[in-house]
Amino acid sequence: MKSPRRTAPVRAAPASPGQRLLRNLHLLRALVAATLEKGGLPPEHGITVVQMSVLRLVAARHGAPTALGEIARRLEVSVPAASKAIARLVTSGHLRAREDRADARRLRVDVTDAGRHAIRRYEAARERRADAVVARAGAATAERWIETTDELVRALLEAGRRDALPCLQCQLQSPSTCAAEQYGAGCPVRALEERAARGRIRADN
Repeated sequence: MKSPRRTAPVRAAPASPGQRLLRNLHLLRALVAATLEKGGLPPEHGITVVQMSVLRLVAARHGAPTALGEIARRLEVSVPAASKAIARLVTSGHLRAREDRADARRLRVDVTDAGRHAIRRYEAARERRADAVVARAGAATAERWIETTDELVRALLEAGRRDALPCLQCQLQSPSTCAAEQYGAGCPVRALEERAARGRIRADN
């Protein structure tokens, strides 16, 4: 009886540079979220990543009236998701929210002392984790990472449509300089806000 013929394993074609870049960017996004973002959340506060993003965004606006749509647009979530996150943060005592008397479509949202405490703990934990990664790699290696990612940020900004950029949430980072403006593109959110403001002025007139 003849033994069955063995077929040679099919060798996958080597990944292209574009495929390798996409894979590494996917892994970076997932690992940063798991290691630095979720890992820095204070467990006793019961705050999710989206809720912490809302909390930090509201803190950066220092109580300025804010439309729900604006919060959702900046965080790239749906309006119901933003509304739900705010409601839960109000219930948990991390936010205070009330309608803006001048415009009922907008909210005045303020961070409470408990909210500020949660933000400080989150940011300190995130920075400790990042510092630990840098310490294990060494200063020279970390500097190469920073230079390489700087170049990658510039390349991605240049490759994308400037009128379709999402909010990069630069105001939540240090330094808080808008990366889009830094590399020659206009801030996408500021442009949308200016168009919305002009539309409100025309509607009022």
